[in-house]
Amino acid sequence: KNSRKMIYLTTAAAVLLFLSHPSQNSCYAQACASVLPSVLSRFANSPRGRDGRIVLNFPRGGGGRPGQRVPKSRRRTTPRNGKGKANIPPPPSGLVNLGNTCYMNAMLQSMYHIPLVRRLVQSNGDSGASAALRSVFLSLSDQPVGRTDDFCDSLGISRFEQQDASEFWKLLLPALDMPEVSGLYIGNYESYVEATDGRRRVRTETFTDLDAGTEAGTLQAALEEGYGAASEEKVENWRPPPEEGMPDRVDAVRGVRLRNDSLPSVLQVTLRRFTVDYNYGIMKKVNDGLLFDRILNLTGICDGGKDGVDGWEGDYNSGDDPAVYDLQSMIVHSGEYGAGHYYAYVRPDIRRNVWYRIDDSRVTKVRYQDVEIDATGLLPAAYAPRKRNVEGGNVGPIRW
Repeated sequence: KNSRKMIYLTTAAAVLLFLSHPSQNSCYAQACASVLPSVLSRFANSPRGRDGRIVLNFPRGGGGRPGQRVPKSRRRTTPRNGKGKANIPPPPSGLVNLGNTCYMNAMLQSMYHIPLVRRLVQSNGDSGASAALRSVFLSLSDQPVGRTDDFCDSLGISRFEQQDASEFWKLLLPALDMPEVSGLYIGNYESYVEATDGRRRVRTETFTDLDAGTEAGTLQAALEEGYGAASEEKVENWRPPPEEGMPDRVDAVRGVRLRNDSLPSVLQVTLRRFTVDYNYGIMKKVNDGLLFDRILNLTGICDGGKDGVDGWEGDYNSGDDPAVYDLQSMIVHSGEYGAGHYYAYVRPDIRRNVWYRIDDSRVTKVRYQDVEIDATGLLPAAYAPRKRNVEGGNVGPIRW
């Protein structure tokens, strides 16, 4: 009678189910008749309830005998889908370092783990660099470790020469000649000079990544200084557009502002980690810490705010604000200027807080706390809210 509860699903349970409906399953019952005695003998020593019925405690972790309880440490706790398979996506694949191609591997991993970018490349990479990138993405999809040999040959990349990841990124998008991919990363900001009497000049600039320093201590403050109201500086004796009856020279302010209606779908922020040491006339690495959150809200930085978005019809209370981004990946540089190593942290599914460190062919699942410690130099004891150690940190390009 209890067979209708669909007890999963050993041979014995299947036989009991068949025997409950002999008129409908007579052929199966006859086929199982020869093995029925041996099947039922497995339950001879099973515990019984107060009503005398056998209690079937099938182990959920696999193995064991009917009636045998499984320790909690061996029980399966992973949620399952409708087909009985665990909802655990496989870990990402790594990329072979061909010599000094860690910078390229890190950037390509960051691109690959954006689902829309991956689909566009795999479906539209027809020739040249785009076809070579498509082959890299396909190898990441069906092989434990992918390779970039053809990709390097297509772009003329030396396998043994270290490059800057940000410079590689700026050269990669034009070389791909895939507007549908490049368009996801392209945004605009306004450079303006505005006089005290209201006259102004505005120039629209295109970007594929935003540049941010580390002196402000937080990424939000750094972007405010570079692209918000804090970027304004005074200009004396500026010559505005001429107007009759207005002075030729006036005081003004000069600044840069982002706009809500000109932000890209994928926002990449590159930190200024290298600077000139004027005392010695050399380039050096900047290891100052910079704090950032998993959600980046640019609404307060962008010009116009919520009411100044031309053509925007979304609901700002439903999470579809065009100025709000979720952190997807980051690329870390360890070492000094002119040397060192690049690797990436990625979140393959933006809906889950599951992170992987991908260091060439080595892939490791990590906690987000580990990501923060590595990227910002935070100490584990500093995780109390609003109490963070801002020393250290090597994070480079960050992608939302």
